[in-house]
Formats: sequence, C-alpha cells, structure tokens
Amino acid sequence: MASSSTPRVKNTQKPTEWVMRRGRDYQGFRSKREKEWYEDWFFKRPVVAERAADVANIDDFAFLPTIQRRMGWIEFLKNNVGDCNLTICREFIASLIEKGTYDYVAYVRGKQVPFNLAHLSQFIQIPALQQYTIPIANRESIPPSDVMIQYLTGKPSEWDGLGNIKAQTLLPQFYKLWMIVCNCIAPTSHTNDLYLPDILLVHALAHDNEICLTRYLISIIAHPSMHTLHKESIKMGVLITKLCEDAGIQARTTDKINKQLGIVNNSTFRRSLGQFRARATEGGEGDEGDEENEPVAAPAPHQREQAPRVQQSRKRAAVEQGEGPSSNDLILAKLEEMQQMMVQMEQRSVERYEELSKREEDHYNDLNRRFDAWDARFQSWDAHFQPPPPPM
Repeated sequence: MASSSTPRVKNTQKPTEWVMRRGRDYQGFRSKREKEWYEDWFFKRPVVAERAADVANIDDFAFLPTIQRRMGWIEFLKNNVGDCNLTICREFIASLIEKGTYDYVAYVRGKQVPFNLAHLSQFIQIPALQQYTIPIANRESIPPSDVMIQYLTGKPSEWDGLGNIKAQTLLPQFYKLWMIVCNCIAPTSHTNDLYLPDILLVHALAHDNEICLTRYLISIIAHPSMHTLHKESIKMGVLITKLCEDAGIQARTTDKINKQLGIVNNSTFRRSLGQFRARATEGGEGDEGDEENEPVAAPAPHQREQAPRVQQSRKRAAVEQGEGPSSNDLILAKLEEMQQMMVQMEQRSVERYEELSKREEDHYNDLNRRFDAWDARFQSWDAHFQPPPPPM
C-alpha cells in the first residue's frame, strides 16, 4: 500500500546533461531533474554583489601602478556598474555545467550562456594570461602562510594557526588593497577574516605578480555550482547578471533585484576604518596600547552611566574638527551592517528550513517503511489462509 503523499527525495548529485532536449522546456531549465536541483539547493542561495571602484582617484593608494599596468583592470573596476538580479544569478549557477578546464555552459530561461575563457575575456576586455601565479596551479607553489602574514601585517603573532588574519591587523597600504579585493574582485564583507585564497590574492597584488583575472573569476563564480551547502554564497552577482543580459535573458517581474552599493572611493575607507574604531571602542580592543597591556580599573557606576554620552560628545567633536567620519558616512556604514545582518538572517532561515524539511522527509520515509512492512505481512497472510485450488 503506497502513500500518495510521499515526498520527493532531494538529489545530491548535480545533473550533468548540458544539451537542451528538443521540444521540451521545464520552465527554462534543461530537464525536470535540473529544475528540482535548483529548487532544492539554490532557490534561496545567498548572492554577493561586487562594487565598482575608481582606484585612480583614491588618495595614497600605493598599488595604483600595480593595477594600472594590468591591461583592462582599471576599466573593469570602474565600469562594472549595475544591479544584481538574485533570481537569475541562482538559476545561472544551478544550471552551470563543466565541459572542460575553465569551460562551462549554463542554460537560463531557454537560452544558452557560454562561460569560458574566450567569452569572459572578450566580455570584460581583459586577456587571459598564459603565464600566471594566481590562480594557484599547484600547492607546492604556495608561499608559507607565516611569511605572507608577517609581510601583510608586520606581526607574525597575528597568525591564528589556520592561515586566517583579521582585516584590521593589515598594514594601512595593504588594507586599502584588501578593500579593493573584497569589494570588487572577490566580494565579501570587509570585516571578515582573510582566508588563504584572500591572502594569496592580496600578497600577489602587493608583489606585482602575474594574475589571470579571467581564470580567477571563473573559479570563484563556478565554485558554488557543485555544492549543496546553502552557506556557499554566489559571488560576482553584477557580472553574472550582465553576462545573462548580454545573452538575451529577460528579467521577470517576480525576480528579486538588489541595487548595487555605491562606488568604492575615499569615503569608503573612512567608513570602514570608522567601523573598526567603533567596534574597538565598544569591545575595549584597540590597536594602541596592545603592547603595554596596562590594567584598567573598573569605572564607578555613575561613570558607566555617563560613558555613552561622553563617547557621543567626543564623536561629534571629532566630526566637527574633521577627524572622524561624517554623519553620512556613519549612516552608510550602518546600512551596510544592516545588509550584512539581513544576509545572515536569510542564511539562518535557510538552514532552519532545511532542518525542518529533513525532519519531514525522515518522518514520511518512516511511515512508508511501516506501510511496506504491513503490505508484506498482509500478502503473507493471504498466501497462508487462501486455500489451494481443487485438483482437476
């Protein structure tokens, strides 16, 4: 006795067919299985959009010559402007199929979208290099983590043993370089730790090593397409949206679209540093005085009550004297923090939904196993009590 409400079991194996079957269209996907793959694992996948950067007008940017000499980088960073269609990005990544090395193809809403070195190089007007250090070809060529971290921070003790470092521990010139990377090339929150791929990219840019940007972008964009982890964010949402628009894919009224944040400029660095200073003030962790580690006496109750007012008055005085971030910068910083909180809330809701779906699926599977056991028992009873036919 089979149950009519048996839930569909989620498939954890990515569909591999990349040719559209003639005469069939499953709401823009190649097959029913690919449509289910999108609904199961990518329907609410987080999408991180990059920002544009006017690096030529950033004050005291020591690595401007390093970026200027790279063909097409200045124009790419400055002109990568546009909105991010979250729905199209998720459909693109879910349908992305690997045909070869740095050679992919997607099928979005009935249209094929090529995603390979030749097409991406022509689209962003940056040639694909044949000799490069990034992306890393083999693990033997990776510099030692402690050497890179000491170079970027000046403090080898900042290494936590895993090759990760705090963004606020970077030296000022490398912090500006990281702001360009985390906003425009490998988008993530500027307050996040730097992991090994981030350290390698910043270290390579600082040393003026050869970087094949097209290969790097293909790697970070295609990486989430093979994973069923809801935390595996989709990166470069603006670029993906523009690639799909160039292929003739039309947006729908039901699509979820995020507006791109402002261009990265001098005020971006002031806001970011202001956030770090505010967090250090609130948490009692500052860059100054770390070496001395002098004990601080606990404030009296009336002093603790007056502390927030004193801090606010000091902030207002610093703004009036031009030493701190302006009110607009603080508002924009608060908006960025709220957006990051919304992304985290969405990720937690997706995890909770996945947990509840798993419980429901286990429950139905258990019921089906019980029903199948009863069916087998009834069949054995029928066979036992049914008399044999009379002899002819």
